[in-house]
Amino acid sequence: MAWPRGWARLAGRSLRAAGGPILSDVHTTLENCGKAERARLEESVQSYLRTGSVGASVGELFCHRNTLTNRLRRFA
Repeated sequence: MAWPRGWARLAGRSLRAAGGPILSDVHTTLENCGKAERARLEESVQSYLRTGSVGASVGELFCHRNTLTNRLRRFA
């Protein structure tokens, strides 16, 4: 597996292993979003971390590539 595809999976595993502090910061920040926006951001990030690919996530979420990259930027 090439680095561009594998880094997201590695980051996802590391965040899950880290547990509380990192994830609580993320949840606290997401509380400032509206319900619909938060749901879309979470769904997009989870899909991207699961697949490690923008192309695969776009197919899974049935959205445009630019829409997904914009959501990932907002999340970051």
